[in-house]
Amino acid sequence: MRKTIAPLFINQEYKGLARLQDVDGVVDNFCRLSSIAIAYDFIEGTPLRQLALQQQHLPGEFFKEFERLVAKMHRRGVVHLDLRNLGNVICSKDGKPYIIDFQSAIRFAHFPRWLQRFMRGADMSGVYKAWHKLAKDSLPQAKADYLHDFNHVRKRWIFKGYPIQRAYLWCSGAVTQILNSEFVRSILDRL
Repeated sequence: MRKTIAPLFINQEYKGLARLQDVDGVVDNFCRLSSIAIAYDFIEGTPLRQLALQQQHLPGEFFKEFERLVAKMHRRGVVHLDLRNLGNVICSKDGKPYIIDFQSAIRFAHFPRWLQRFMRGADMSGVYKAWHKLAKDSLPQAKADYLHDFNHVRKRWIFKGYPIQRAYLWCSGAVTQILNSEFVRSILDRL
C-alpha cells in the first residue's frame, strides 16, 4: 500500500485541497509532508457521524450552509464523492460545516454530462442524508424527494464502496488462507 496506492490517494487529496483553497469549509493551511502524508490544520468540532450516533440535532441553517459549500465546490469543478460518509463532515465549534478527506475527490469536467450530474448528485445526496438524519426541522419535501430518487438509482450503481480496497481485502484473505493451509505447511516443512 505504502509504495503503490497510498501515494495516489495522497496526491488526489492534495490536488483536491489545492483546487478548493479559499473556499470556506475547506482547510486553507495544508502541506505535503511526503509522498504518503499531508498535514493540515486541526478542525475543532465533531464529525456528523458522531452526532448522529449520539442522536444530536443541528439547526437547518447548518445544512443550508453545507449545501452552499458543496455547490461552491462543484463550481470549482470538484466532486468529493464520499459525502454520504458522515464522518467526512465536521460541525465546527462555531457551528459551521467543514469537509475533510478528499482522497476520492476528482475534477469532473472530462466526464460525460450524465456522469457529471450523477457525481454532483452523489455529493448533494450526502448533504440531504445528513440533513434528514440530524436536522431539528424536517428536510424540505423537494430535497427529500431528491434523496429518495437518488437512493433508488444508487441501489443499481455498480461501483459501490472502494473497489481497490475490496480487492485488497479479498486478496489478503485468500493469501492468508492459502498460507495457513495444510498443503502449504507440509511443503514448507519439507524445505
